[in-house]
Amino acid sequence: MIKVVYIVAFLILPCFSDAASIYNQKNKSCQASDSSKQVEFSPCANMVRKNLNNIQLQGRNMNGIKLLRAKLRNSDLSNSSLQGAIMVFTELHEAKLSHVDLRYANLREANLYKADLQGADLRGANLRNARLTGAFLSQAIFNDETILPFTHEKALQLGMKFKP
Repeated sequence: MIKVVYIVAFLILPCFSDAASIYNQKNKSCQASDSSKQVEFSPCANMVRKNLNNIQLQGRNMNGIKLLRAKLRNSDLSNSSLQGAIMVFTELHEAKLSHVDLRYANLREANLYKADLQGADLRGANLRNARLTGAFLSQAIFNDETILPFTHEKALQLGMKFKP
């Protein structure tokens, strides 16, 4: 039993970036700011392996939410706050993420094929090995802490903005 727990911890723990832990250290808690919203989409909710394709979640506060291996194809999360969200291996194919606050979010290995990230705040986000083919990145904000699957020079060529 102990070996199984150790193996699971060994496989899962590396999925979480330092960026997400920085967010948690800064905020110390995860409380919903609006009780009228559905509980399952409140900040720090755990939505592991959920199929949420085509869902409409515009303008929501979902800071710290865990969407590990979730499916959000063609979903609309525009103008939402997902600070410190853990979205490792999440399917965001053609998702609308324009003007989303993704500061310190972990999007490692996420599929963002043709996703709309225009104006998204990616400062401190981890997009290591994320698939961004065809993604719309104009005016997306990044900084020195942002981990991108390409160079900062390439980010500027794609229309992204550097903001310290």
